[in-house]
Amino acid sequence: MTNTIPIWHLTKSFLLIKFIQIVIVYFTPVQFDTSSQIIITQLKNQHHHDSLPSIIISILDKLLVWDSVHFNELFVNEYKYEHQFVFCPNWIWLIRNIPIGDHNYYHKFLLSIVLSNLCHYLSVIVLYYLTLRYFESSNHGRRQSQHSPSQLARLSSLFLIISSAGIFLTINYSENLCNLLTYSAIYVYDCSLNYQDFKSTNKKSINNYYLYVFSGIIISLTFTIRANALLLGVIYLIDLYQFLIINKNVNNSIGAIMGGLPLFLMFVITNLISYLKFCPQRGEWCNYKLPILFQYAQSHYWNVGFLKYWTMGNIPNFIIILPTIIIQVFTILSFYKDLPQSPKFLNLVIISILMNIGAIFFWNAQILTRIITMLPLQYWYLSILFQNPNPHQKSMVKIIIYYNLIWNFLQTSLLAAFLPPA
Repeated sequence: MTNTIPIWHLTKSFLLIKFIQIVIVYFTPVQFDTSSQIIITQLKNQHHHDSLPSIIISILDKLLVWDSVHFNELFVNEYKYEHQFVFCPNWIWLIRNIPIGDHNYYHKFLLSIVLSNLCHYLSVIVLYYLTLRYFESSNHGRRQSQHSPSQLARLSSLFLIISSAGIFLTINYSENLCNLLTYSAIYVYDCSLNYQDFKSTNKKSINNYYLYVFSGIIISLTFTIRANALLLGVIYLIDLYQFLIINKNVNNSIGAIMGGLPLFLMFVITNLISYLKFCPQRGEWCNYKLPILFQYAQSHYWNVGFLKYWTMGNIPNFIIILPTIIIQVFTILSFYKDLPQSPKFLNLVIISILMNIGAIFFWNAQILTRIITMLPLQYWYLSILFQNPNPHQKSMVKIIIYYNLIWNFLQTSLLAAFLPPA
């Protein structure tokens, strides 16, 4: 790689966005939903805020909203109830076991926010190198010939900084660690493959089995951070089909099985743990043919299911995610059209399609703005358009940039005021 990462430029942009968000949180005058005040009052009566400056306490109090309430409870206490098992364990485990804060509620809250933002920053750096990895080689069709890989990498990292996920990449949600692990896994996975194997029908084979399986291990850990990372297992299913059916390569097929095995085992283990904790005495979901607590809790406590979110009351949430959906549609179509020249994008395109279908038709739709950040395609698409000589396309990207900035700061004020969308 001949280009040096523009570390200072990215760092300045990152810190500026975070600083503005924190200022907005601090000066947000009042919260619409005051339910968190019950927790805050109890904590202050127990002196859980000792040794922290009042300005930090004020900011933390306003960030004690939505899922942060559940995260913070689990940072200092064990899992007790069914609904808590929808929050994947390893983000909880990590914060709980870092020897800082001595299980003090506010200290662990602050630690989780700092660590989340560190993961966001590292994700920006890893995305830079991942973009170079995907666009520097000579086998990327028209995309490579028209665009500078280093410029694409810089722009992609900047788009991640001003992502539509906004304030959710600044508070203590697990998205940032999920993104960091996902980008890292994709990078390691790509390093393990040879896309110039002319002995294979589709010119693809595994050239480093250790790296290939290691990418699967990283993905299995990612699943314990956010459940939607289960979709990353599609990578190894597609590879198994290509290696076994198309290439008829037994060794590569075994490699694909070994690459996907860690995620499968992690899925079984995490569900077995919850089953052993509640079953058979719990009944109900314990008696299902596939007794998966996560699926039951999402449906029972969060009303997740096919078209369950399609109600009149949720129309504002669909309007909010409409710009994200539009960008996703154009992103998927663009990379799909380019697959004949750039087949290595196939896995990411299919995962992106599945994630969008899941968010729009099955899950709480507004979470699309933050869960889609785990895939780099949208950032690559916008970066490619921004470098396009067509002035109309460049203007469209500028509009998206302005929208993302405005939405970032508007969303920050909404969250600090304990208002939707969550």
